[in-house]
Amino acid sequence: MTVIVDPDLTMTPPLPRITLNDMPKQRQEALSGVESGPRRRVWCKAPGCRIELTDPISRIRGLGPEHDPEPRHASARFDIDQEPLPGF
Repeated sequence: MTVIVDPDLTMTPPLPRITLNDMPKQRQEALSGVESGPRRRVWCKAPGCRIELTDPISRIRGLGPEHDPEPRHASARFDIDQEPLPGF
């Protein structure tokens, strides 16, 4: 059995090209009368803990320093296993 397929029916039509000239040139004006209020309050997402987060890193991660699994240090810290010095 031979099936004849019309190639025009199997091809999808090409999508229209959008150029920058086709886009509107108007821009919305910035709202000048709106004052920015206090920043949004963020609460710790740990189970049973609902303290307000004030630290920038805590606010980004959504966890307080007590519940954050990733350690936070101002400088790099390394724990090095070292044999005690003889005589001490």
